[in-house]
Amino acid sequence: MMNKSRGDGRSGEDGVENKRHPWEERKGEKDKILTEYSVGFNWWNLSDFDEEKSEEAKPVTLWAALGRMWTLIGDEQWIVYLGLGGLIVAAVSEISMPSILAASIFSADSRATAEFHRNARLLIMLCITSGICSGLRSCCFAIANTVLVKRFRETLYLALVFQDMSFFDTETVGGLTSRLGADCQHLSKVIGNDVHLILRNIVQGTGALINLLKLSWPLTSPTLVICFALSTIVSVYGQYQKKAAKLTQEFNASANNTVQETLSMIRTVQVYGAEEEELRRYKKWLDKLAFVSIRESVAYGFWNMSFHTLYRLTQVQIILST
Repeated sequence: MMNKSRGDGRSGEDGVENKRHPWEERKGEKDKILTEYSVGFNWWNLSDFDEEKSEEAKPVTLWAALGRMWTLIGDEQWIVYLGLGGLIVAAVSEISMPSILAASIFSADSRATAEFHRNARLLIMLCITSGICSGLRSCCFAIANTVLVKRFRETLYLALVFQDMSFFDTETVGGLTSRLGADCQHLSKVIGNDVHLILRNIVQGTGALINLLKLSWPLTSPTLVICFALSTIVSVYGQYQKKAAKLTQEFNASANNTVQETLSMIRTVQVYGAEEEELRRYKKWLDKLAFVSIRESVAYGFWNMSFHTLYRLTQVQIILST
C-alpha cells in the first residue's frame, strides 16, 4: 500500500534505485522462454490450468451443439439446404473429373477423335458445374453463418440482460463482454468454414474410396490403413486443440477484464502509482495466453507433419503397387 501520491513531486533516491522498470525485465526473457519451452512430456500438459477452476462446466456434445445452431438459424434453414445441394453437386463433379481426364488422354493417344471430343465436352461441362456449385456452396454457408452469429449474439445478450443481480456479483464485466465479442467472433468460422469443409471432404472421400475399390482392392487396403492412422492422429490433435481453445477463451476474458478494471479506474491507478502492478496483472494473463498458444502452434505443426508424411506415403505405395 502506498502512502503518497505521485503528485507530491518527490523522486527520492532511497528505495527507488533498487526498483527496475518493468520493461527492463524483458532482458532476461530470452533465457526464461528457452527454459520454459523446452519440449518434453510435461511440456504439453494443460491440466494444471483446469485445476485452477473450481467448477467445471458440463461438456456439450457435438450433436447437441449442432442442434442448437440449427435452431438458431431458424427460417433461413433453406439456405443451408441450398448450400448442401451445391456442395454435393460440386463434390461429385470434382470426383468424376480425374477419370474423364484420364480417358481423354488415352483417347487422344489412340487417336480416337470422336471419343476425345465427347470426353472433352463432358470435362468442360463438369468444370463449369463445379465452379458454379462451389461458389453457390460458399455463398450459402457464409450467409447461414452470418445469420447464426447474429442470432447467437442476440440470444446471449438477452440471457445476460435477464440474469439475476447476484449473477453479476460473481461474473466480471470484462469476461462477459469477451463472450459477446471474441467468443462469438470465433464461432463465425464454424458454419462458414469448418462444417461445410468437413461435409465436402466426407463426400469427396467417400466417392474417392468407391472409385479406389473399383480400381483395385489390394491398393485400397494399405490406403485404408494409412487413413486409419491419420484419423487417430486427428482425434488426438482435436482433443488437445479443443482444450487449448477453451483455455484461450478463458485467458482472453480474464485479460480483457483486467484492462477494463484498470482503464475504468485510471485516475486512481495513476494517483497511487500502481501502473507497474497493473502491468504485472495484465502480463500474467498474456504469459498464460502465450503458454497455451505456443503449445497449440507446435501441436498444429506436428499434425501438419503427420498429415503430409502419410499423404506422401500413400502416393508412394500407390506407385509401388502399380
